[in-house]
Amino acid sequence: MADDANEAETQAWLAPYLPFSDEVSVGAWTLLPFHSFRAGRARSPEIYRETRRLITAYKIDDTLPRLGGVICPTDGRVGDPLTANDARTLERSAAVALIASNPSLLDEENPNAAHVCCTSDNARILGYSLRPGGAFAFAEGALVPRVNLVSARKGGRLPRQPPPIGLPRPILKGYFDADYASALVTILRADSTAARRIDRCAQWLILAWSNSDAIGMDARILAFRAAFEVLLGGKSTASCGRALSKLIRDDSDKRERRWVELGRTECKALDDTEWWFRSFTLLRNELVHGQEVTGDRWLFDDGNAHLWHADDRLRLAIKRAAVRAGADPLIELDPFSRLIRRGLAAAS
Repeated sequence: MADDANEAETQAWLAPYLPFSDEVSVGAWTLLPFHSFRAGRARSPEIYRETRRLITAYKIDDTLPRLGGVICPTDGRVGDPLTANDARTLERSAAVALIASNPSLLDEENPNAAHVCCTSDNARILGYSLRPGGAFAFAEGALVPRVNLVSARKGGRLPRQPPPIGLPRPILKGYFDADYASALVTILRADSTAARRIDRCAQWLILAWSNSDAIGMDARILAFRAAFEVLLGGKSTASCGRALSKLIRDDSDKRERRWVELGRTECKALDDTEWWFRSFTLLRNELVHGQEVTGDRWLFDDGNAHLWHADDRLRLAIKRAAVRAGADPLIELDPFSRLIRRGLAAAS
């Protein structure tokens, strides 16, 4: 992504790996699928030609739904200003919405999971300065940024740009929840504690859902635990557990639970969510303090991985936090159910 110093030059923004087939609106922006981008959607014929050159460098043709789109203001055209801060907000919102529509991976036997799921890699947004007929500066990296100058003969195609390693190419993905992404964009642009918590939580979720095999299971556990702490604002495991239980509306009965922590046996009445969060935190603590973690310690009482329990609960918690921050409560429903509910409300 281009930085703020260069945003005045940036004239084309792409979401090259986002799975969607039809034009959608997200907040104040419109996402135009690569395959339907036409000259009338650009500010000038020159901008259209140069944006098309970028599209050919990124386009991946062998997927359904198709991947990739161009971003422009809803009341404007490609080539109109879009700041790097706006792009970051859009990217984080899209990532959370994509991950929220993945099937639950608590069922690890799901044979179609790899063909349905998206990761945070699919939500990347890239910005470029357009240089008619000349070179493009392809930037990558954050801590150690690198810029590759790529050129082609005037009017010629740019070389193909390789996608992130392990980029999911879902063939069974049902939808991109632009409605949920729009709600998140509105929240993240607000100057409030709730907005900052959701924004920072989203960044931890993006790290946890990166498909890079360089990120191990232990680091993902730490990322999920940090995401909960940021979102819930708790000062202790107990307060975070209570806050999470209240947020996701756990109505299970409190039961006496026993665990060992710092060499002492503890006992307390906890509901199911509080007990899971306590167990999850004990795992996190073992990882943080360099203890050896063997097979069953990665699992919760029901035999399912703590990682996927964390993922399920965090997805729900972010939606509920968004509603608390002012989003339409219907975003908790899937898009089809949401459409039906709104249709019935309009007809009554």
